[in-house]
Amino acid sequence: MKKISSLVLSAIFLVMMTACGPDTTIQVTPPDIIVQPSAPGPNPLVNQPDANGRVASIWTGLWHGIIAPASLVL
Repeated sequence: MKKISSLVLSAIFLVMMTACGPDTTIQVTPPDIIVQPSAPGPNPLVNQPDANGRVASIWTGLWHGIIAPASLVL
């Protein structure tokens, strides 16, 4: 059981780390459709104020991370 859980956690970690690669693009071409998934690049809006003049901080990101599971369920 311990071996399986460590393998699953390692796989999840590997997928999460490869998703963070800068500007990674893959072209998938089945017979009749073209799909080009890509990883997000750098955020051009870093430290830019919103309509109210507030800049997002670490606490805003932490709050959104905490409420994300509840938002997904609701």
